[in-house]
Amino acid sequence: MIRASFTPLLRSALLITLVAAAPGFANTAGEITLQVDAGEIGRGLVHVEIEVPVEARPLRLAYPRWGADWEMWEESIFDVTDLHFRAGGKELSWRRDLRDVFAFEIDVPPDATHIKANFDVLLEPDGFTPLLARLYWEQVLLLPPEAALDDTHVTAHLRPPAEWAAVTALKQSESSDSGLTFHPVPVRRLTDAPVIMGLHSQQAEVLAPDAPPHRLVVFADDPEILSVIDHLADQLGPLVTEARELFGGFPYSTYTMMLVISDHMSHYALEHLDSSEHYYPTDAFIGGVLETTRSPTPAHELVHSWNGEHRKPSGMVPRDLSTPLTTELVWVYEGLTTYLAYVLASRSGFWTPAEARGAFAFNAELMRSEGGRRWRSLQDTADAARFVDRSYWSTRRRNTSSFYLEGSLLWLEVDVIIRELTGGQRSLDDFCRLFAGPEAPGGTYELDEILTVLNRVAAFDWRSFFDKRVSNTRPEAPVEGLELAGWRLVRDDEPSEFFLGVESRRDQNHFFFRCGLTVNDQGEIDDVFAGSPADVAGLAPGSRVLAVNRHRFTQPRLLRASGSTELIVEQEDLFSIRRLEIPEGDDFPTLERIEDRPDLLAEIFEPRRAAAGEESARAGRGRR
Repeated sequence: MIRASFTPLLRSALLITLVAAAPGFANTAGEITLQVDAGEIGRGLVHVEIEVPVEARPLRLAYPRWGADWEMWEESIFDVTDLHFRAGGKELSWRRDLRDVFAFEIDVPPDATHIKANFDVLLEPDGFTPLLARLYWEQVLLLPPEAALDDTHVTAHLRPPAEWAAVTALKQSESSDSGLTFHPVPVRRLTDAPVIMGLHSQQAEVLAPDAPPHRLVVFADDPEILSVIDHLADQLGPLVTEARELFGGFPYSTYTMMLVISDHMSHYALEHLDSSEHYYPTDAFIGGVLETTRSPTPAHELVHSWNGEHRKPSGMVPRDLSTPLTTELVWVYEGLTTYLAYVLASRSGFWTPAEARGAFAFNAELMRSEGGRRWRSLQDTADAARFVDRSYWSTRRRNTSSFYLEGSLLWLEVDVIIRELTGGQRSLDDFCRLFAGPEAPGGTYELDEILTVLNRVAAFDWRSFFDKRVSNTRPEAPVEGLELAGWRLVRDDEPSEFFLGVESRRDQNHFFFRCGLTVNDQGEIDDVFAGSPADVAGLAPGSRVLAVNRHRFTQPRLLRASGSTELIVEQEDLFSIRRLEIPEGDDFPTLERIEDRPDLLAEIFEPRRAAAGEESARAGRGRR
């Protein structure tokens, strides 16, 4: 393994080690120049200067309304402070647009060709620590509202804190003591290449045969945790290989996986064309290995390079950063990606087949428990995806997690139908190559193209299929694909490894499938399933269980209870007694074989490239 620790001598040249430098350039009058001083980002403060050409009067500039994760930045404009506009060194007057709080109208002198905007950005507390931080370029932009993302070019300069490494997929033109200067790129490219920076970091090469360069870069508050890079880099090699086998090629020339391990930042993952971000707490790694429920995440974000970046629903590719997005096909963007991530995680060894089956069982049982299925279609969860979910009563609302989890079951069913229609000669793998592989056109797509490509693989009434599965409300669990694949959803008295991982990760227990109640070890209720025993008992999110059968609440005591159980519940400063009727029976969802059907899951999870080739590649990795 080639592994580097970023010492102070290497920090100024870091980006050169990650991406090849491009030829020199000359600024043009129409380009935007962006100077970002991140010297104080470790305390959540970023200083910005942006120079914009004056192409119209009055001049209107707008702060981005959308982020790279396609959700609304509803309150992000209020993180902009100390805003000043100047031309020729003179302060200009401005006023916020009364109909659009993201936009500003500036009085520009007749002879001004450019203006400068200076402002500070206040970062959310979960976006930085004193030792590391992330920067999205959307946070530091002011653009004409109509500025086309593909035609508007920005030359960006970044000054990280002293001694910090900075990683991004952007190509740099210059590195000096004053910071890093990047080649001019369209705004769309700029916003697809965020920066992660920090004091403690390591990088490793990910080796996969017949693949472009892939690198893993790990940042952490605690430098001792950086050792996880060894095992993870070895796991990523087979994953990259299986992705190549699935799609037939790569939509990028290099790829950088940026991983942050911190207990003080928000935890999620985000895709980009040639990079990805992954944020984990320290307990996500058990003995240096990524725990089971998080194992598909690297695969998920990698798949998005094809399905989500190389190919993207047209409604999710706006002309500018002010135009609203539409997300009606996010059940393809995220749902298909979730399914393919499960497949690749299994084929590459991140998951065992049993762990993958545990994930499908959990998803199916959770979808069956969603009260919101009775009134809300999967399509509606996609249509409203750009708005942030509310956390309470989530199953009654049917939140956007549905198009991830149900999406895995939906696209499993598509895969199995193709295999049955073609006598096992074709599968969803063939669709992936036609849709997003080297011969695919790239760019945006509509549903009609999905249907056309599916029919090229296997003739079927796919439009009616998706109308029934996606557009219509379906109170029943979406288990058809599992059953066609030779497995049925049942309950068991022993939890799967995947289920145990979910319990640990969410700090909750398996009571939610038994009684429709999620409650943590402090007795705090997070959700109540509609129609469940907990719902009938009148329990509500936001309340707290103080006692079980007149004994102080503990999770084990609640889990041991059965039959008619008395709960003392506190909500704010009010107390009530609730009677919970706890049913008998097994608690844990699992999959059981249907003996008279072939096991198609085993076929789907089978690696597509011999492991021997991967061992050979790994043995050739050196160290430095």
